[in-house]
Amino acid sequence: MSKYTNMPVCDLRHLNDVNSIRQIEEIRNIALLILPNDASEEVMSAIAGIPKSSIASTIPLSKNDNIRVINGVFEASDSDFAGEANTVIVVNGVVLIKDISRETKGDIIANGMVILQESLRGACALNFPMVNGIRTYMDFDAYKVYPDEIEIDSDFISYLAPKTMIIAGHQISVKNDVTAEILKEKDLKLIAGDCINCYENVASYVKANSFVGDKINVLAADNNG
Repeated sequence: MSKYTNMPVCDLRHLNDVNSIRQIEEIRNIALLILPNDASEEVMSAIAGIPKSSIASTIPLSKNDNIRVINGVFEASDSDFAGEANTVIVVNGVVLIKDISRETKGDIIANGMVILQESLRGACALNFPMVNGIRTYMDFDAYKVYPDEIEIDSDFISYLAPKTMIIAGHQISVKNDVTAEILKEKDLKLIAGDCINCYENVASYVKANSFVGDKINVLAADNNG
Protein backbone atom coordinates (compact mmCIF):
# COMPACT_ATOMS: atom_id res chain seq x y z
CA MET A 1 0.00 0.00 0.00
CA SER A 2 1.19 3.54 -0.66
CA LYS A 3 0.20 7.16 -0.02
CA TYR A 4 0.77 10.36 -2.00
CA THR A 5 0.86 13.22 0.51
CA ASN A 6 2.27 16.74 0.93
CA MET A 7 3.32 17.28 -2.68
CA PRO A 8 3.29 20.47 -4.79
CA VAL A 9 2.51 18.37 -7.89
CA CYS A 10 1.16 14.82 -7.98
CA ASP A 11 1.21 13.43 -11.52
CA LEU A 12 -0.84 10.27 -12.05
CA ARG A 13 -0.49 10.05 -15.83
CA HIS A 14 1.98 7.18 -15.55
CA LEU A 15 -0.52 4.90 -13.81
CA ASN A 16 -1.96 2.28 -16.13
CA ASP A 17 -2.28 -0.84 -13.96
CA VAL A 18 -5.58 -1.11 -12.12
CA ASN A 19 -4.22 -3.41 -9.40
CA SER A 20 -1.36 -0.99 -8.65
CA ILE A 21 -3.78 1.94 -8.48
CA ARG A 22 -5.93 0.08 -5.96
CA GLN A 23 -2.88 -0.21 -3.70
CA ILE A 24 -2.86 3.59 -3.21
CA GLU A 25 -4.43 4.27 0.20
CA GLU A 26 -4.92 8.00 -0.18
CA ILE A 27 -3.92 11.21 -1.93
CA ARG A 28 -3.76 14.16 0.49
CA ASN A 29 -2.38 17.70 0.76
CA ILE A 30 -1.62 18.22 -2.93
CA ALA A 31 -1.30 21.64 -4.57
CA LEU A 32 -1.87 20.30 -8.08
CA LEU A 33 -3.21 16.86 -9.00
CA ILE A 34 -2.65 15.82 -12.62
CA LEU A 35 -4.95 13.14 -14.01
CA PRO A 36 -4.59 11.32 -17.32
CA ASN A 37 -7.15 12.40 -19.92
CA ASP A 38 -6.38 9.54 -22.29
CA ALA A 39 -6.51 6.53 -19.92
CA SER A 40 -8.98 3.67 -20.18
CA GLU A 41 -12.31 3.85 -18.41
CA GLU A 42 -11.16 1.10 -16.02
CA VAL A 43 -8.04 3.06 -15.03
CA MET A 44 -10.02 6.28 -14.55
CA SER A 45 -12.55 4.43 -12.39
CA ALA A 46 -9.75 3.03 -10.21
CA ILE A 47 -8.19 6.51 -9.83
CA ALA A 48 -11.58 7.97 -8.93
CA GLY A 49 -11.85 5.39 -6.15
CA ILE A 50 -8.70 6.59 -4.36
CA PRO A 51 -9.61 8.58 -1.19
CA LYS A 52 -8.58 12.21 -1.73
CA SER A 53 -8.49 15.26 0.54
CA SER A 54 -7.00 18.76 0.57
CA ILE A 55 -6.44 18.96 -3.19
CA ALA A 56 -6.02 22.60 -4.24
CA SER A 57 -6.56 22.01 -7.96
CA THR A 58 -6.96 19.16 -10.45
CA ILE A 59 -6.28 19.20 -14.19
CA PRO A 60 -6.42 16.45 -16.85
CA LEU A 61 -3.45 16.16 -19.22
CA SER A 62 -2.34 13.82 -21.97
CA LYS A 63 0.68 11.58 -21.43
CA ASN A 64 2.35 13.49 -24.27
CA ASP A 65 1.93 16.89 -22.63
CA ASN A 66 5.17 18.45 -21.40
CA ILE A 67 5.10 19.76 -17.82
CA ARG A 68 7.68 21.97 -16.11
CA VAL A 69 7.74 23.19 -12.51
CA ILE A 70 9.46 26.50 -11.77
CA ASN A 71 10.02 28.03 -8.34
CA GLY A 72 10.72 31.76 -8.34
CA VAL A 73 10.40 34.22 -11.23
CA PHE A 74 9.46 33.02 -14.72
CA GLU A 75 9.45 35.35 -17.73
CA ALA A 76 7.56 33.51 -20.44
CA SER A 77 8.82 33.48 -24.02
CA ASP A 78 7.78 31.80 -27.26
CA SER A 79 10.59 29.25 -26.95
CA ASP A 80 9.16 27.95 -23.66
CA PHE A 81 6.14 26.62 -25.54
CA ALA A 82 7.84 25.41 -28.73
CA GLY A 83 7.32 21.84 -29.91
CA GLU A 84 4.43 19.74 -31.05
CA ALA A 85 3.23 18.59 -27.61
CA ASN A 86 1.21 20.88 -25.38
CA THR A 87 3.35 22.52 -22.70
CA VAL A 88 2.11 23.08 -19.15
CA ILE A 89 4.26 25.23 -16.86
CA VAL A 90 3.60 25.27 -13.12
CA VAL A 91 5.06 28.33 -11.40
CA ASN A 92 5.36 28.82 -7.67
CA GLY A 93 6.21 32.51 -7.57
CA VAL A 94 5.92 35.26 -10.20
CA VAL A 95 5.00 34.87 -13.87
CA LEU A 96 5.92 37.77 -16.17
CA ILE A 97 4.63 37.86 -19.74
CA LYS A 98 6.12 40.85 -21.50
CA ASP A 99 6.55 39.94 -25.17
CA ILE A 100 5.02 36.82 -26.65
CA SER A 101 3.53 35.92 -30.02
CA ARG A 102 -0.22 35.87 -30.53
CA GLU A 103 0.18 32.36 -32.00
CA THR A 104 1.99 30.88 -28.99
CA LYS A 105 -0.21 28.44 -27.07
CA GLY A 106 0.24 26.55 -23.82
CA ASP A 107 -0.94 26.39 -20.21
CA ILE A 108 0.40 28.22 -17.17
CA ILE A 109 -0.63 27.24 -13.65
CA ALA A 110 0.48 29.75 -11.04
CA ASN A 111 0.68 29.90 -7.29
CA GLY A 112 1.50 33.56 -6.76
CA MET A 113 1.35 36.36 -9.32
CA VAL A 114 0.74 36.51 -13.07
CA ILE A 115 1.53 39.87 -14.66
CA LEU A 116 0.97 40.46 -18.36
CA GLN A 117 2.09 43.44 -20.42
CA GLU A 118 -0.92 45.71 -21.04
CA SER A 119 -0.36 45.50 -24.80
CA LEU A 120 -1.11 41.75 -24.62
CA ARG A 121 -4.68 42.27 -23.42
CA GLY A 122 -6.81 40.30 -25.86
CA ALA A 123 -3.68 39.27 -27.80
CA CYS A 124 -2.31 36.39 -25.72
CA ALA A 125 -3.35 32.81 -26.53
CA LEU A 126 -1.84 31.27 -23.38
CA ASN A 127 -4.31 29.52 -21.11
CA PHE A 128 -4.41 29.88 -17.31
CA PRO A 129 -6.32 26.86 -15.90
CA MET A 130 -5.52 27.91 -12.32
CA VAL A 131 -4.11 31.03 -10.65
CA ASN A 132 -3.90 31.04 -6.88
CA GLY A 133 -3.09 34.69 -6.25
CA ILE A 134 -2.91 37.78 -8.46
CA ARG A 135 -3.44 38.04 -12.21
CA THR A 136 -3.32 41.48 -13.78
CA TYR A 137 -2.15 43.59 -16.74
CA MET A 138 0.44 46.36 -16.38
CA ASP A 139 2.28 48.66 -18.81
CA PHE A 140 5.98 48.15 -18.02
CA ASP A 141 9.40 48.07 -19.69
CA ALA A 142 11.50 46.75 -16.79
CA TYR A 143 10.89 45.08 -13.44
CA LYS A 144 12.38 44.41 -10.02
CA VAL A 145 11.21 41.46 -7.91
CA TYR A 146 11.54 41.16 -4.13
CA PRO A 147 10.38 37.88 -2.53
CA ASP A 148 9.16 39.46 0.71
CA GLU A 149 9.16 43.25 1.13
CA ILE A 150 10.88 46.39 -0.10
CA GLU A 151 11.13 50.01 1.07
CA ILE A 152 11.46 52.57 -1.71
CA ASP A 153 12.77 56.09 -1.22
CA SER A 154 13.66 58.89 -3.62
CA ASP A 155 17.29 57.80 -3.89
CA PHE A 156 16.28 54.23 -4.80
CA ILE A 157 13.85 55.53 -7.42
CA SER A 158 16.55 57.72 -9.01
CA TYR A 159 18.39 54.57 -10.13
CA LEU A 160 15.38 52.93 -11.77
CA ALA A 161 14.68 52.96 -15.49
CA PRO A 162 11.42 54.61 -16.62
CA LYS A 163 8.32 52.39 -16.56
CA THR A 164 9.81 49.97 -14.03
CA MET A 165 7.42 47.65 -12.22
CA ILE A 166 8.27 46.89 -8.58
CA ILE A 167 6.96 43.55 -7.36
CA ALA A 168 7.00 42.37 -3.74
CA GLY A 169 5.70 39.05 -2.51
CA HIS A 170 4.44 40.64 0.69
CA GLN A 171 4.73 44.40 1.18
CA ILE A 172 5.93 47.65 -0.43
CA SER A 173 6.57 50.69 1.77
CA VAL A 174 6.91 54.09 0.10
CA LYS A 175 9.03 56.37 2.30
CA ASN A 176 8.00 59.93 3.14
CA ASP A 177 10.65 61.62 0.94
CA VAL A 178 8.94 60.25 -2.19
CA THR A 179 6.66 62.68 -4.03
CA ALA A 180 3.96 62.08 -6.58
CA GLU A 181 6.09 64.01 -9.11
CA ILE A 182 9.00 61.58 -8.65
CA LEU A 183 6.73 58.58 -9.15
CA LYS A 184 5.02 60.14 -12.16
CA GLU A 185 8.32 61.11 -13.79
CA LYS A 186 9.50 57.50 -13.64
CA ASP A 187 6.02 56.13 -14.42
CA LEU A 188 6.44 53.40 -11.78
CA LYS A 189 4.01 50.52 -11.21
CA LEU A 190 3.72 48.80 -7.83
CA ILE A 191 2.48 45.25 -7.19
CA ALA A 192 2.37 43.67 -3.73
CA GLY A 193 1.03 40.29 -2.70
CA ASP A 194 -0.28 41.72 0.56
CA CYS A 195 -0.20 45.52 1.02
CA ILE A 196 1.37 48.85 0.10
CA ASN A 197 2.14 51.47 2.74
CA CYS A 198 2.39 55.08 1.53
CA TYR A 199 1.84 58.67 2.64
CA GLU A 200 -1.08 60.93 1.80
CA ASN A 201 0.88 62.99 -0.74
CA VAL A 202 1.39 59.97 -3.03
CA ALA A 203 -1.75 57.99 -2.20
CA SER A 204 -3.66 58.97 -5.33
CA TYR A 205 -0.78 57.98 -7.61
CA VAL A 206 -0.29 54.68 -5.79
CA LYS A 207 -3.99 53.82 -5.96
CA ALA A 208 -4.05 54.52 -9.71
CA ASN A 209 -0.84 52.64 -10.53
CA SER A 210 -0.73 49.61 -8.28
CA PHE A 211 -2.22 46.20 -7.62
CA VAL A 212 -2.37 44.64 -4.16
CA GLY A 213 -3.56 41.35 -2.73
CA ASP A 214 -5.07 42.99 0.33
CA LYS A 215 -5.00 46.77 0.84
CA ILE A 216 -3.23 50.13 0.52
CA ASN A 217 -2.44 51.69 3.89
CA VAL A 218 -2.35 55.51 3.73
CA LEU A 219 -0.27 57.13 6.46
CA ALA A 220 -0.72 60.66 7.75
CA ALA A 221 1.92 63.18 6.68
CA ASP A 222 3.15 63.58 10.26
CA ASN A 223 3.71 59.83 10.66
CA ASN A 224 7.45 59.24 10.34
CA GLY A 225 7.33 55.46 10.93
